[in-house]
Amino acid sequence: MQSDLDAIKKSVEAEYAGTGASRAKINAIISDRSYDLQLQLRTLNSEYNKYATQYNNRMQQYQNEFSMQLQEYQINQQQRQQQMQEL
Repeated sequence: MQSDLDAIKKSVEAEYAGTGASRAKINAIISDRSYDLQLQLRTLNSEYNKYATQYNNRMQQYQNEFSMQLQEYQINQQQRQQQMQEL
């Protein structure tokens, strides 16, 4: 993030070098572009968190389903063993 902010600063300063733009104007432009970059980062973080939550929920669902299937299998195995012992 810091390298991106440094790149923005260098880019804006190079863009406005020799144009007579005031330091305040250049700083304001740097600030605006930095703010836009921070908004993009927040948006990406929000999307990442949304997808991570969806993934974790799906994995929990799969784990629950697998546990139920395993339990059903174990019960069936116990029943088969009992049937075999009865024979």
